[in-house]
Amino acid sequence: MRYLEMRGDLPKKAGAATLDFYEPESDGVRNVYRKGDVIYLPAFPDLEMFPLVPDWTTFLAIQGGWAASGDKQQVFFGGTDENPFLVRMDSTVLSGFYEGGPERFFKAIRPLEITQLEAKLKRKARRQGDIFALDVGYSWDELTHAADVLGGVQLQVKELPAMELLQTRHVLHGQYARMHTRNHDMEFISGTVVAPDHADLELTVPYVVGQTAFLYDPPHAD
Repeated sequence: MRYLEMRGDLPKKAGAATLDFYEPESDGVRNVYRKGDVIYLPAFPDLEMFPLVPDWTTFLAIQGGWAASGDKQQVFFGGTDENPFLVRMDSTVLSGFYEGGPERFFKAIRPLEITQLEAKLKRKARRQGDIFALDVGYSWDELTHAADVLGGVQLQVKELPAMELLQTRHVLHGQYARMHTRNHDMEFISGTVVAPDHADLELTVPYVVGQTAFLYDPPHAD
């Protein structure tokens, strides 16, 4: 729904986040951004917003409108997870949202390799913000042996005091290994993952990890 159409009934909250519709400066700069618990959105006609759940706990904000292209169209996913968040998404994620609504959107942004392994292993992934982790059902010794026998791969398990996981703000304190496969690399971890605005993720056995899909700037996602 466009800003002009919803001015009389603007959402004021998105879970714990306060939504502040501000008047742009005279220079025309119109940024969507978060500062603490407040998400700032420009009160401008080309702003469109869609709730992903009925109470607006999470939402999509589209600056530039659906017909814009390139950097003229900026898509933001925001609201409250454990705490308020706001992240810019690649605009190509909108095709699925327009076709299938929120359910299609949430399905699309899950890492494909995690979704496929969930089906094979019949397990559900755990999540810390934009990082998904799935228990592979093996100890490190078993995983190393299976990689050698099935793929001829020597899995090198490293003990790391601190590592930026997948080049993000999430920091791993524990064990890490990467496996090269025919289609893509798989990264396995165990230990503790810490990240701003999120509870620590404790992993006592090896998990395969992946990051949310369709992020505009994955290393700096909120």
